[in-house]
Amino acid sequence: MENKHRIADLLTELRPERFSEIVGQEVIKRQLTSMVAKDTVPNGIMFTGTWGAGKTTLAGVLAQALACEGWKPGRHEPCGACDCCRIPAYSTYFVSSSMGLPDERLRDRLCTVKYAQNMWGGRKAVLMVDDLDNLPPRQQRMIRSSLDERWPRGALIVTVMDASKIEPPLRQRLIEMPVMPPLLPELATWLKDIAQNRLGMVIKEEKAVDELVRVAQFNFRSVLKLLSPIYEAQEPLTVAAVRDAARQNGYGCEGEL
Repeated sequence: MENKHRIADLLTELRPERFSEIVGQEVIKRQLTSMVAKDTVPNGIMFTGTWGAGKTTLAGVLAQALACEGWKPGRHEPCGACDCCRIPAYSTYFVSSSMGLPDERLRDRLCTVKYAQNMWGGRKAVLMVDDLDNLPPRQQRMIRSSLDERWPRGALIVTVMDASKIEPPLRQRLIEMPVMPPLLPELATWLKDIAQNRLGMVIKEEKAVDELVRVAQFNFRSVLKLLSPIYEAQEPLTVAAVRDAARQNGYGCEGEL
C-alpha cells in the first residue's frame, strides 16, 4: 500500500492551525487566547526557545487569529472560513531570515503593517519574522524605528532562538514569551494520535512511543524525522524500529538515552 503522505511534507501537513491543536504550552495559550479574545494583543510579540519547541507554530496560529476576518469579541480561534484563513499562513505573511533578508523587502513589509495596507484582506496586517536573531543590527534597528512610529492596525510576531542577539532597544519593545519543550506525556499522546489516526501506522510496542520521544529529545521536528523512515518503510512502531531510525539519523539510541 502506497503511503498517502510525502515524508518531506509531514511537518507542514501536521502543523497545528488552531490554539486547541497545539501540544502543551498551556500558560502561553491562555495568555494569547485571552489577548486575542479581548483584542488587546500588543504590536510586538517575541517567542523564544530551542529549535523544534513549537515557536513557529505558536507564532503562525497567533498571526492567523489576528488576521482572521471572522473575528468577534470573545473569539480567539481563526474561523477557518474567511479568505484570510484559507490563504496558507506560512507563505502569506511569513518572512524567514535564515537565508538573508534584503533591506528593501523588509522595508516594504514594515510599510505594509505600519499603514495597514493589508494585502491579505484580513482584520489586521501581520508581519511574522522567523529567527529574528539572524537579522543584522542594522535591520533590527529598522524594525525598532518602525514600531516607534506606531502600527494602529498592524502587529509584529517574531521567533528567536538566542534572545541575547536581539538589540536591547528592540527587545524592550517586544513582549517575550518563552516556549518550553513539551512534557513526555504530552508529546507521547500527540505522537500516538499522529501515528495511528493521521498516518495509519500500527503501534506494536507501547514503550516504543516513549523511546522515540526520548531519543528525539522532546523535539517535535526530531520526532517526525525519526518517525519518517519507519512510516516510509510501512513498518509497525517498535523499539527496534525506533533505534534503527535513530542510528540512521545520527541520534543516540540504546545505552545513550
